Amino acid sequence: VEGLLIDNDKGTLVTLINWNDTPVKGVNIHVRVPFKPSAARSVQGQKTLDVKYADGVATFTTDLTQADYIALAR
Repeated sequence: VEGLLIDNDKGTLVTLINWNDTPVKGVNIHVRVPFKPSAARSVQGQKTLDVKYADGVATFTTDLTQADYIALAR
């Protein structure tokens, strides 16, 4: 799984790409951000994800078929 971050004043967009031929379940993602996210939302899954924040790192778990965008709101 490959990730790319795009930051702006409203939060961070995490782009996730699954380069495997099969979907992956329960991928743990750790993202270093300078703020505690107020919410994490999967664009592909159209659902809110539980997000934890400690020591400057936001952590969440998601399933990934091919690609997804996760919006981490400030």
